[in-house]
Amino acid sequence: MFHGSGSRPGLSYPCGRLEALRTSRRCNERLGLNWVVSRAKKVSVQTLISEAGIALIHTRVTEMGFLFHPRRVDHGIDGHIDLVDSSSGEVLNLTLLVQSKASNSPFAGETDLSFRYKCNERDLNLWLRGNAPVILVLSHPRQRKAWWVDIRAEFADPQRRAARVVTVDKRSQVFDASAAQALRRCAAAESEQDEIDLAPGRPVGEMQDPFLLDVHEAISPSGVGQPVSQLPLYIRREHDSDLEKIVDRAIAGESGLAVLLGNSSTGKTRSAWEQVQRLPKQWRLWHPTSQDELLAQLPEIGPHTVLWLNESHRYLHTDDIERDETVASWLTSALQNPDCAPVLILGTLWHEYRLQLAPAKIENDVRPHVRRLVTGHFIPVLETFTASELHLLARVAAQDPRLSEAHANAEEGHVTQYLAGGPAQIERYVTADPAAKAVMQAAMDARRLGWSLSLPTAFLIDAARAYLTELQRDNLPSEWFDHAVEYLLPLCRGARGPLSRVRPKHGAVEDISYKLVDYLEQYGKQTRSGICPPDSFWLAALRDEVVSADQASLAQAAYARNRTDIAHQLARSAARRGDASGVGAFASSINEAEGHDAAFPYWQLAAENGDPRSQIVLGHLHEDKGEWEAAKAWYALADDGENPDALVGLASIHAHLGQPDQAEQLYERALTVGGARAVEYQARSLTTRGDHALALHLATRSFEQGNHEALTGLAWAYVFTDKNRAVAVMLHAMRLGFRDAVSELIIISVTVDDPELFQASCHLAERYGLPNALRVAGTIQARKGDERRGAALLWRAFNGGLHWALFELGELREKQGRSRSARNIYRKLARLGQFYAVVKLATLYERAGDCATAEQLAKQYERVSPLKADDAAWYEIANVRHDRGDVVGAESLLWRLAAKGDGRALVRIAELRMKIGDQSDLKDLLSRAVDSGNSAAKKLLAKLESNSPD
Repeated sequence: MFHGSGSRPGLSYPCGRLEALRTSRRCNERLGLNWVVSRAKKVSVQTLISEAGIALIHTRVTEMGFLFHPRRVDHGIDGHIDLVDSSSGEVLNLTLLVQSKASNSPFAGETDLSFRYKCNERDLNLWLRGNAPVILVLSHPRQRKAWWVDIRAEFADPQRRAARVVTVDKRSQVFDASAAQALRRCAAAESEQDEIDLAPGRPVGEMQDPFLLDVHEAISPSGVGQPVSQLPLYIRREHDSDLEKIVDRAIAGESGLAVLLGNSSTGKTRSAWEQVQRLPKQWRLWHPTSQDELLAQLPEIGPHTVLWLNESHRYLHTDDIERDETVASWLTSALQNPDCAPVLILGTLWHEYRLQLAPAKIENDVRPHVRRLVTGHFIPVLETFTASELHLLARVAAQDPRLSEAHANAEEGHVTQYLAGGPAQIERYVTADPAAKAVMQAAMDARRLGWSLSLPTAFLIDAARAYLTELQRDNLPSEWFDHAVEYLLPLCRGARGPLSRVRPKHGAVEDISYKLVDYLEQYGKQTRSGICPPDSFWLAALRDEVVSADQASLAQAAYARNRTDIAHQLARSAARRGDASGVGAFASSINEAEGHDAAFPYWQLAAENGDPRSQIVLGHLHEDKGEWEAAKAWYALADDGENPDALVGLASIHAHLGQPDQAEQLYERALTVGGARAVEYQARSLTTRGDHALALHLATRSFEQGNHEALTGLAWAYVFTDKNRAVAVMLHAMRLGFRDAVSELIIISVTVDDPELFQASCHLAERYGLPNALRVAGTIQARKGDERRGAALLWRAFNGGLHWALFELGELREKQGRSRSARNIYRKLARLGQFYAVVKLATLYERAGDCATAEQLAKQYERVSPLKADDAAWYEIANVRHDRGDVVGAESLLWRLAAKGDGRALVRIAELRMKIGDQSDLKDLLSRAVDSGNSAAKKLLAKLESNSPD
């Protein structure tokens, strides 16, 4: 039962709310010097049953004379059997993968002779995609009975595969010593059928084509014969030393991960390719082509494997958050599993996807496993060659004509981009005739607005017409599209042309589609982000050749740009053609802008067509109204056994209906399938119902499952309504070993204006030397007027390894008017690699009126962090300029950001003009921002128009 005290952690203070914090001695007694207080751990009944099932398999396999190897982490495969020759005792090099399903209750339709079992769709996909044979062992551990199924043989029939149901004959499919020969035949048949090495990847020595790994082809200089090597000579870059250290550790036996972070054609994959060439010959290289392939074969990854994840967001940030989190969890397990070591994961990522994988604000993070996987493993790759790299290039350029041309012609150090053919691709686009340019613009706009890779011919023909004038359309020759394609397909100095053909596997000419080269895709995002395509572009997407997922993506893009009618047409078309998840996402966009009532019809439509997210939303809406049965029905539809949100929803309904035992089982199931975050959100929700014991229990279980923000979230749910409970929750978190609890207590104490708690918490921060807590304490002490103590605490945080604390100290010195001290602090940070300190220096000089030095520093920052959209540093410089009265300088910088595709810059220009009473061009600025998809501009424009005298 959830309610009542029992052994679960309570929210009361045994010795008074503040008595536990008044003195150092009593703090230690209350919190524990080692930060960990032992407490009873709970193991679910199903966990014990599952373990018993594995143990039974181990026993039976041993009785057969074979070897069973259980897996530490359940990837959808619980272990594997190595088959052994019964006469000689030799291992046969035959393997069977094993998945266990154990229950002490009867299976569906179970009699003395048979029973049925329905397999999960995702499990089946995993089992059938791989090279190794899989058997499913179904057991009643308490009765010591087990049966087995050959998965591939069972589902060879398409009708059975569609139904996903196995019927087990309890007489002929017993899993005991009598099954040994049948298992041997099963494994041998598979081995003879494929004779494929089960470990994914190929030996590195066989991987001689870098282009198969998406390394860019280099230019072919005019007037020069075919180069001897596939790739130009490699110029060692700054980032190579960081990558080399990780590879060296992998060669020595330590698994590692590196994600090269840089924009298109900056040399990321080439750098990784160079490191792969250093690996010993026993290493393998695996380049999965999709997330599906990665999920299917990752459980089989073995030691000495390089996992090549070029464009890592394709594997870790898709429309399916649950699968993304599964991939991240499995990759983490592979890195931590000593049986796999060493594994080396090499990834690449564009800057625009970096914050999607590792958000700056953790509270907005919906992929915590992804964030934890990649955080701390980014290796920045600069856009341009440094001075020393350019010097090295000059020394070796004569040895390779491609390098010689790049050295002579690459602008401002953009050597890798020149080598990859980027300039030639842009030139091809810029100098195209109107028809070919229109095709390119349609392709660029489609990709930047969310279209998948392939652009159907019929769509491009219709959409491109929208970019031409009426006169140009009337004078198009009959074969204008073919001529445009002939111009756009040829290679650009050895690199791909602006478009590439994508032929379907069956080869039908009428189904040919096209792919935009990635350098021009990025170029289009930068140069066309403020442009909203013509109406005919959107309407062209209604064609039957366009897949429903692309229609759903464009529906969201159109809605964000105030093309509401077209957005609804696209969404309805996607719904009719079965893209339930895309329609659900469109509903969420409407909800954000207009509320539940406007979004409800689309959620209903998506839910009725099988979108689990929309089904859960409808469940929430009915639950909020107290309509328990309706809510339960929607949650049940979304429940596939692995959807934590559905399980939490069902648990909540059982709790409402007075069925706490069933609720507890469902919460535990949710935690076992990665639902720690969903359970945390439920805990927060329970605080509004007054169910505090259950809220604390769920938040604690979520914390124990690795969600370290769970108890913090619960505490803040109480801060403004019950501060005693908020403090008690953080004390509880402290007892569980959560070291950031002190930082949270300090912030809570200030929020609720509790000086006694503040001083006691600061004392703890100092006593235990917690860097982040010291930073928070120091900042708040300074704000309260004790600047000397605040500065001392910030220095202690810095000396404890938290470099960011010095930014707080620098800002304190600025407020004190000690500009020289602030400059010295920022220079120290800059020398430590904290480039944002250069921005702080620039703003100091701006305020002092030394514009020349400020501009020089801004250019220095731009060299290490190129001017790009959504970089807060440039906004800070613009704000300082504006506050100093340099309106022109501020707008000039913001216009540069807008040209890079940052619609927020246009909004900021409008805001600054309104701030000084300048009403000129406000509607035009905001309309352009709306065309870029900026939601803030949409709201501001509506407000401006509602107040307009017109």
